[in-house]
Amino acid sequence: MPVRHCLAVDLDRTLAHHTRFTTEENIGQPIPAVVQRVQEAHRRKIPVYIFSARLAPQHGPDSIARSSVAIQKWCREHLGFVPLLTCIKLPIFTEIWDDRAVAVLANKGEGLTPNDGSLWDELEEVTDPELPF
Repeated sequence: MPVRHCLAVDLDRTLAHHTRFTTEENIGQPIPAVVQRVQEAHRRKIPVYIFSARLAPQHGPDSIARSSVAIQKWCREHLGFVPLLTCIKLPIFTEIWDDRAVAVLANKGEGLTPNDGSLWDELEEVTDPELPF
């Protein structure tokens, strides 16, 4: 049976509070509204992925392994299940929840998310030069 929906949820600043990277094992407190929505998707048998730059190849295998273990532990504790993990935008995703994404109307280039440029100012304010990703 084909998958009708598949959800990818960014970890840092979407599912978990994040202000500054310290270690792979340090994942912030859960954001309750997103946790509830992810749990509801899981209850409805919608496949859920955690979509995180912490898992990007440029960090090297040791860092990715530590991040994977920490994310799985965090998910088990706060979500009650362990979603699939990726750093890659997969074609099966029907939704991506991410604090940095701006929705665009398919094949039109028109933004669905109001963006007057103020988002850029906000992102510059939270940019942490010590982030490894």
